[in-house]
Amino acid sequence: MRSALAIVILVLLTSSILSAASTTLSVSSSQEPTSYPPVWIEKGASIRLDVSGTWSMWTPSWAPVDWRGHTYFRATAGQHLGRLMAAIEGGTPFAVTSGTVWRSPVSGYLILYPHREGYKHLATTGKLTVRVSGHTHKPLVLPAEARKVLENYRKEYLGSRITSLNWTGDLSGCNAGTLPASVLDKVLLRINYFRKMTGLGPVRFTAERNRLAQHAALIMLANKRLSHYPDTSWRCYSEEGKRGAGASNLGLTSLERIITEFIEDPGAGNAACGHRRWVLYSAASEFGFGAAMDTSHYSFAAEALYVTGSRNSGAAKPEYIAWPPKGYVPDTLVFPRGSFSLPGTARSVNLSKARVRMQGSDGSTIPVSLNPLHTVGDPGITWEILPANQDLAAFRLKWRNKPVKVTVDGILVDGAAKSWEYTFIMLAP
Repeated sequence: MRSALAIVILVLLTSSILSAASTTLSVSSSQEPTSYPPVWIEKGASIRLDVSGTWSMWTPSWAPVDWRGHTYFRATAGQHLGRLMAAIEGGTPFAVTSGTVWRSPVSGYLILYPHREGYKHLATTGKLTVRVSGHTHKPLVLPAEARKVLENYRKEYLGSRITSLNWTGDLSGCNAGTLPASVLDKVLLRINYFRKMTGLGPVRFTAERNRLAQHAALIMLANKRLSHYPDTSWRCYSEEGKRGAGASNLGLTSLERIITEFIEDPGAGNAACGHRRWVLYSAASEFGFGAAMDTSHYSFAAEALYVTGSRNSGAAKPEYIAWPPKGYVPDTLVFPRGSFSLPGTARSVNLSKARVRMQGSDGSTIPVSLNPLHTVGDPGITWEILPANQDLAAFRLKWRNKPVKVTVDGILVDGAAKSWEYTFIMLAP
């Protein structure tokens, strides 16, 4: 199961600042690219990486094995989860095997992570132990605002991680069941964490919306597919589930990525970022949530987030809703699609000539591709961040701790041309 296991850093031998050292690191199978202060690599330094342990991953074939068979991809396989990757922040990632000796072309903090681009939806388990020799130690100093962002990330985002659903229903009897308050509280905390990052106010759950969403989740789990329009031919069909499905974001995901999957909104069919835009809808006040899973078969949950029907027109709203949001943001929450929406009381918003540009701190252009317009939630645009589409880990590493500027213009608001400019800075969580 893809979980957010804590990264263990044990310093075995530490000498004075900027003196040679050896450190043992633990890299979990689910890990995002993670930096390891104080593992600082000086330009030109030769380091050695010795690796032990294994990872496992549910086979990438969905239907034939029903997610039950484990397939192991070891470090020598060179595919999928089998590659341990290393890099220096801002540098080029490279594959590691045990005994790798590498000379760094730049100075910076060490990054280690499993290669799993395109397989992030699959459940994993296990960890590798990596002994790094020949590096130095150097403190990482961040501004107070950045430290606060990371503190909130650990407290609210990682603190909302779900490790057990404790669902009371079952598939055999088509029993929708319920979720405990502790799980619903964590889901709501995560939703409101994302909303707060964009300047939006919190939402709350209602019992009726939770009930309808729970019935919808049961249908999706029973049929192992998603639709806003299930009919009577679907296993465990109910009128409540049909109503819930029609009003909800729907997903099949690992427990750790509940709600986060909606913010990322991956896949060709989600170019409009409809799921993200509903979670970040400026007028929302009440949601509902349901989830179901069958641990005897696979470690994925069907989730339903009831998002339509509530309005809070009097709530304070930010000038715009952007993802990635302006300011500091943990880089694990920066995805290949950007979005920009305009909340408020404008009588008309014309997006037909909207443009977006992104620029790195060195003045270079970060290429983007604007997606077709859409009408979900607040009026706005979405775009593909092309280098992030090609290699998300490399994109995050290249621009980590460096401001990326976003310019949006060409939008008419009540007949007047408007433009916006903001920056975001990705942080290692």
